[in-house]
Amino acid sequence: MGIFSRKDTTPAPAAQAAAGPDLTALTGDYTIDPSHSTIGFVARHAMVTNVKGGFQDFTGTLHLDGADPTKSTATLDVQMASIETGNTDRDGHLKSSDFFKIDEHPVMTFRSTKAESLGGDDYRIT
Repeated sequence: MGIFSRKDTTPAPAAQAAAGPDLTALTGDYTIDPSHSTIGFVARHAMVTNVKGGFQDFTGTLHLDGADPTKSTATLDVQMASIETGNTDRDGHLKSSDFFKIDEHPVMTFRSTKAESLGGDDYRIT
């Protein structure tokens, strides 16, 4: 199983013929599987070292339209309080008003605005 789990949806036969069986067979709604996924980052600290961290609490969905992949959409919501860098003091500082201001902005949100073909079966959702 990948990072997404799929809801059972079956595309109409006309849609399958329009896009070909491979991509159309993937048409459906997916959710991120948090047990098989990570959201991480690496940040340069004091021009000396790299700090690694991640967010432990997040949800996301993908709607894949195999008949017309440009109509596909993605969403991601990250709970900012779930940041972990391996250092409790640093995590607290990152949650503060010096950085993420999690009291004012508890959720980091991504909503796709465009899906475009990169050629062949490759698409980018931004």
